[in-house]
Amino acid sequence: MSAGKHPRQLAIERALDGVRRRLPELPYDRLLAARLMLHAHKHSQELSNAVLKAHDLSYVSYSVLMVLFGADGEGLSASELAQATGERPTNLTRVCDELQARKLILRQPCSDDRRRVLLRLSRSGEKLAERVQPQIWAVVERLYGSFTNAELRQLQALLGKQLLATAGQEQ
Repeated sequence: MSAGKHPRQLAIERALDGVRRRLPELPYDRLLAARLMLHAHKHSQELSNAVLKAHDLSYVSYSVLMVLFGADGEGLSASELAQATGERPTNLTRVCDELQARKLILRQPCSDDRRRVLLRLSRSGEKLAERVQPQIWAVVERLYGSFTNAELRQLQALLGKQLLATAGQEQ
């Protein structure tokens, strides 16, 4: 294995090299970055899902629980939750229905605007979030523990820049 390169990275590079031989105008560096990010994301989700499966949670349902946990009882609208999780509203409706059926979240009318429904964690949802979080922290440590603080800030800035570049293009 090349120094510091994962076998997946080497395989991606070989595949892109083959495409570049046939299509010399290939934006190699951009495609390599995109492929590496895709593989890293997929691997991170696989590690997280292994933890979450034991709690009968998907990554999306975990994300919903943690965003609502962070709201500290204030409650969020479905659109605020969609923005914070990056999920489509139709998918969130299904996920929230499942979480509500498990008595992990509550849907309550907003006191200021009864047309608006707020989502909050139930006490059971809070307890589950508190139990799951340390296990997810271990996954995050495995994924990012070798990064320096400066590298983490650089990665955060680059990913933020990518989000800005795609703003308004969500489906």
